[in-house]
Amino acid sequence: MRTAWLAWRIKTVAPTLICVGVVLAASALRAQDVSFRVSRQRAAQVAAAHLGCNVADVAVGPLDMDCFPRRGPSWPAEARLADGAIVTVSIDAETGDVWAWRRFPANQLQTGLYDPPPTVKLSADQARNVAQAYARQAGMDVQTADWRLALATPQRTQFDYVFGWDQVVDPLSGALGPTDLRVEVDFETGDVTGFYRQWQGPIRVATHPSLGFSDIQAVAPRFAILDPRLHPINCIQLRVAMDTFGVQRLVWECHQIVEDRGLDGVLAYTVVFDAHTGEPLYPIAPFGGSKHRVRTVPFPRRASVKIAPGGRAMATQLAPPVVNATGLWLRAEHLRAVEGVRVDVSGETVSVRLGDRVVSGTDLGARYRDYGWWVPLRQAARVLGWRVAWLHAKKEAAIYTR
Repeated sequence: MRTAWLAWRIKTVAPTLICVGVVLAASALRAQDVSFRVSRQRAAQVAAAHLGCNVADVAVGPLDMDCFPRRGPSWPAEARLADGAIVTVSIDAETGDVWAWRRFPANQLQTGLYDPPPTVKLSADQARNVAQAYARQAGMDVQTADWRLALATPQRTQFDYVFGWDQVVDPLSGALGPTDLRVEVDFETGDVTGFYRQWQGPIRVATHPSLGFSDIQAVAPRFAILDPRLHPINCIQLRVAMDTFGVQRLVWECHQIVEDRGLDGVLAYTVVFDAHTGEPLYPIAPFGGSKHRVRTVPFPRRASVKIAPGGRAMATQLAPPVVNATGLWLRAEHLRAVEGVRVDVSGETVSVRLGDRVVSGTDLGARYRDYGWWVPLRQAARVLGWRVAWLHAKKEAAIYTR
């Protein structure tokens, strides 16, 4: 339910300033059927039980390995029900839990973009009661102190109200979890049409910041995207942020909310800071710009890692690569960007699985620092059987996996 300016929580925005480029050549090794506890057949059975339909009516798509910020590797399933509705379901490939589902009623499938929307018969307050009751039934009582209403809540789409709640993962510091709990309610029928469970995986970083609220208040105006004298930083949140590959980091989100559009959401400019060092990590601006004049802010220059062809980002702004006298270091989780690679991380160790091989963190040269496990690019590539070509003029490293 996030508005465009909060899309970084699902897919981290691409770096805007680059001083070192690292290009990873495409591997001829493609992802084979990765062995998980829940098979495709079992996923179909889980989806059918959830939807109350026959297994034969369920179609299960390819395993989605890009669900780390939300739930983990998942099986996407779809079914058309007897009433003509289409329902999509996401099933955790490790636990078999349904962590998300969305129902598209038949009348919505037949409504064009420019057709008049259904009549609004529920008020936002009535729909909120429905959403809260559904969340409680699913095991989350969002009316307790363990939850906070998410920004831009509620919103109204073409057919639904959308409600979101952030889970407080540390009641002492007030740190919020990586993703919100989301419930969608049809404003004509009052039916729940969508549910997206919040991140329930382990929090692997310290949730008490070294920089307190007043400390970040003093730092944030220097990097505000809009002139803070005209547009104050009026919303600051502490969060365990997590990128596409599962890397976590405790951050302060400093928002300049300049327009509250009611049920159409909010317009905000945001800068995200490391909660321990105060280092600005990246800005978030509305897609397409706005009438508000932005400032030129000198954010730190970063290294980047990309996979070629296609230029898919391998590292993210949440935890950019580190370049020092010993070489270029990556967060171990970012190796997940290479097809066929599985990374298992805990607080005590890290290992990488490539095909039938399992490589330990010791062999990779991994070191634990700055919130997690890091691996030296050249040594990791050599151990995994890849070849590195260094282009000094461009300061690029090309890694060939075959």
